[in-house]
Amino acid sequence: MKTTKLAALAATGLVLGWVLVLPGIVGVRTEDKIRNDIDSLQQNKLMPWTVKVDHYDRGWFGSSARVSYSLPLAGQTLRFAVDYKVNQFAIPLQRWARTDYTITPLDASGNNSGNPLAIEAWSIKTFFGRTDTTLKADELHWASPDGNALDLRKLLATIQTEDGHPMQYRMNMAGATLRVAVPAGAGGVVQLVLGNLQADGHQAAMASVKDSWQMDAQQKLESMELLVDNNSVLRLNGLSLDAAMQDKGSLVDMLYHSRAEKGQLGPINHAFAIKDARMDFSYANINKQGYADWQSKANQLYANPGNADALAMQQASAQVLLDSASSLLASSPAFRIDQFGFQTDKGGLHGSLELRFDGNGMPTGVQTAQSILPLLRDRLSGRAAMQLDRGLLNELAGQAAGSADTARTAQMMDASISSAVQQGWLSDNGQRLSADFSFNRDGAVLNGHPLPSMAGLLGGNPAVAAPQAAAPAAAPSGEKTPDQAPAN
Repeated sequence: MKTTKLAALAATGLVLGWVLVLPGIVGVRTEDKIRNDIDSLQQNKLMPWTVKVDHYDRGWFGSSARVSYSLPLAGQTLRFAVDYKVNQFAIPLQRWARTDYTITPLDASGNNSGNPLAIEAWSIKTFFGRTDTTLKADELHWASPDGNALDLRKLLATIQTEDGHPMQYRMNMAGATLRVAVPAGAGGVVQLVLGNLQADGHQAAMASVKDSWQMDAQQKLESMELLVDNNSVLRLNGLSLDAAMQDKGSLVDMLYHSRAEKGQLGPINHAFAIKDARMDFSYANINKQGYADWQSKANQLYANPGNADALAMQQASAQVLLDSASSLLASSPAFRIDQFGFQTDKGGLHGSLELRFDGNGMPTGVQTAQSILPLLRDRLSGRAAMQLDRGLLNELAGQAAGSADTARTAQMMDASISSAVQQGWLSDNGQRLSADFSFNRDGAVLNGHPLPSMAGLLGGNPAVAAPQAAAPAAAPSGEKTPDQAPAN
């Protein structure tokens, strides 16, 4: 009997401790975690946002907080607040705590600028140390005062985070429409309409250059359409877009691959069908320290814009990039389009491009617009290749002629091609036109024929480059020359 009473007392004490004591402990740890997360975001020099805790009110069974975010977007600053409502009552084997979020747009003064967004958002701190976050929205609409807007439909996103592990995410969305108001005199309204998006990926914590910068992402998109003033100019179906980041110590590479099964290019009444569209490009040898410094300065600029107008902000952004140019260029960065092109029933278009900068012995210090041009002239090199099937060219020429004399248009086009072939600017095998172009500090070469030197092209003293001094011609698309191996 005594043993039974002791057991009952122990069980009662355990229950009372769980109900009365544990929530307070969970509350302390939850506040520490939230504040540490915000501190990490504030110290992260790679992400273009500023974050601050407006207030944190901790209770015994529940707590509340508000955190303000500022995010540069399309030359403007997007501001919003996230209100936290923390339930600190732990449920055995299910959760330590649950946090619900409310997201509200803010104006430039930090005041609410509208109703909270119609999105459900919450996170669960599990017993195994992982935090699972979910975001749901049937219809989500956001608009800026200058006419830009974003609409989302049937959004469901999940994010998993755990200390010492990369973040994992997955997202499904039935559709999205982005509207951008083009400045007066430059056009009207541009819309990007997406249908049935699926995305997932992993991303390591990249708060500083000491971290390992690792990321992989995969997206599938059922459809994409680009409209200008409600007139469709591009439609693609069956898209896949993959991205990856590869850490190389002090350097990092960014790789992107995109595919589209089919689509239409051009206005509805003059569109032509395309298929197997591809675009693979990459940024190689990005200096992590230089990139972090650049992002940090850009964050400070957008966090404190003052009364600067759009032109002043553009000039300031350019200067920020120049301030970090020396460290960014010292690592010999490169940009490559490994393949770009598409097929049609009449033929195809394919091309490639590479730009490289020689950073060996790069001078230190802040660069200016006047000092950067000689560096580009002496250290920048590149190559490009293009192949265009004549059948596709004839189709494009016929559409461009419209109701005009197509025969005369074709005659003029053939005359122009013949002249370019005779001068060595194009190669023509009767079915396909092709051109190879390359340049370096000694000059430029088009299909083996020297062009004016880079000094002349970039404002230096023009000189005619000898053919043997020019960079080797670019290889046809899909082939590699010995010096096209990725730089280390």
